[in-house]
Amino acid sequence: MSIQSFAITRKVAEVDRALEAESTCQQSVFEVHPELSFATLNAGKPLDFPKKKSAGRAERVAILARVFGDAPARLVSERNRKAVGADDVLDALVGLWTAMRIYNGVSESFPAVPERDERGRRMAIFY
Repeated sequence: MSIQSFAITRKVAEVDRALEAESTCQQSVFEVHPELSFATLNAGKPLDFPKKKSAGRAERVAILARVFGDAPARLVSERNRKAVGADDVLDALVGLWTAMRIYNGVSESFPAVPERDERGRRMAIFY
């Protein structure tokens, strides 16, 4: 298990418990992966630079500017640097872009036809 996966284990369990308690919410919860969303927003091409590097940050800001104008650069600049990483701000914005696609019915998923787990929940990443 990666460090990143381990770090979100508690939050995944929290979402799982919430979905168990309120099954009607299951159709409103979608898994998103920022790098897949960035690649989609970048005409299907993976990004050239890691998100933690300045070149990667600039690349992501430029891609998001196509949708959100100057907001990505402004939000990265104005964030509380001790509380939030620039990559987290940019990941949240590309997550918003994906949420807009889901809302508008134009999102895609991997796999294209989501499988279901034993509880009937979708097992797919949306972008």
